[in-house]
Amino acid sequence: MTVNLLPEQVANRHPTNWEAKTIKERIERGNLDDSPVYQRSFIKEFDPKFKNRLIESILCDCPIPGLYFCATGKNQWDVLDGQQRVKTVVKFMQGDWELNTSHFDKEKWSATAIKAMNKARFADLDTDLQLVIESYSFGIEIFEETEEWPARDIYRRINAGGSNLNPMELHKSRYAHSDNWETLFAFADSVEWTTFVGQSNARLNALEMLIYHHLWADAAHNGGWASSDYGSNKSKQVTLYLKHMMTDSYDMDKAIERTKKWMRWCIDLYGDRPFSVKNFKLSDLNENPGGKVTKPVVKTFFSLFSSVVPRIIKAYDGPKVIAASSQIREDFMYFVNDDVTKLGGNTPYFHYIEGRQQQYPTQIRRAEWYWARVQTILEDFVVNKDPKRCFPQQVFDDLWAVEANRTCGFCKTSIANKSTGVVDHITHWVDGGPTDMSNARLAHRYCNWVDGQHKARSRAIKKQQQKAQGGN
Repeated sequence: MTVNLLPEQVANRHPTNWEAKTIKERIERGNLDDSPVYQRSFIKEFDPKFKNRLIESILCDCPIPGLYFCATGKNQWDVLDGQQRVKTVVKFMQGDWELNTSHFDKEKWSATAIKAMNKARFADLDTDLQLVIESYSFGIEIFEETEEWPARDIYRRINAGGSNLNPMELHKSRYAHSDNWETLFAFADSVEWTTFVGQSNARLNALEMLIYHHLWADAAHNGGWASSDYGSNKSKQVTLYLKHMMTDSYDMDKAIERTKKWMRWCIDLYGDRPFSVKNFKLSDLNENPGGKVTKPVVKTFFSLFSSVVPRIIKAYDGPKVIAASSQIREDFMYFVNDDVTKLGGNTPYFHYIEGRQQQYPTQIRRAEWYWARVQTILEDFVVNKDPKRCFPQQVFDDLWAVEANRTCGFCKTSIANKSTGVVDHITHWVDGGPTDMSNARLAHRYCNWVDGQHKARSRAIKKQQQKAQGGN
């Protein structure tokens, strides 16, 4: 008895050749889908070098790597591989973009031809040149979709072993037909989200950040931290949590609504683009009058705000948090500059939020530490806050108008401009100082903030000591 040891094979695989004009006509008639739902985005749309060199290669009759199509029905095909080449050539033939001969190989052309073709669209080309492009023959391998081998599986297999697709693009090929995916992708691709996180979604970077947000935020809404069951590195966490999000039991609409609320709170607390902040400047705790600058850019999205802000939303009402937002924002600048050696190890936290991966237990410890800091601020400055604690804007305006030197009450140096100044209590409010003009002075925002931090830390240490003594 002969045993068949082969797996289910891709059906009717065969090579063929289609001219460029045939590909264009079949796309326009709807017979050839160059953007099936599981495909990547047209990432070369804004790559002039790629587009111009591709057209130049066709005009030179230079070989171009073959294409892979899948027959999905009678006279129906999906583009499995070669989408960037197909869309580039077809869109040029349709007049969507013009040539830029600065990307051509000048040694292959006469100076006259280079000049004549620059900024030319397909319709502007000489008839003979149009014919060369239209009649260019692409080598194509065609497969047939079957129940065992749907087109998206062939597509994923073709790209899994190479570097063409990143992990998120492979995930798209697996889940693109899911309703949950459509909801998740639509929000990740929105201007609202991509602007907020400062990331493009052309290669699904913004989508990856959204999934990573849910890994931490969903747990935070339930009072916990992201589970170690999803692994300890970002790539594995995203892969496994996305699988969880694609299940029927996951309420994607509810998750997206919570994310929108979370975004509004982040903006209120940390500014309108909290993940695209440049050049944090901070007064040095060692009283260096020049201050210091942190790492140059915070541009990536990680677990800190996703873990902590949902807890703030659940624990405190909006007006109280908004009242403390300035203090929380300035404390965050301190936090990303703080080594937090005792609680987080020897690597500055800023390295972590900037994008250098930390171990999962460290992520948890630092999120716990930051949440404790926020609670301290909210407890001291919001929950038990005297409604007259904050000076009205008019007091600041009056002090700014009458004080010619505008000197900081802490560092005794001049306050350069209004945006860097605040009104400070001469006698701290927590020590009984009134909130009126007799107890008001100008100060640098950062000097005022550093002084507040010293006092907040002293109070926190005192509370810990009292708690320890009580425990003994």
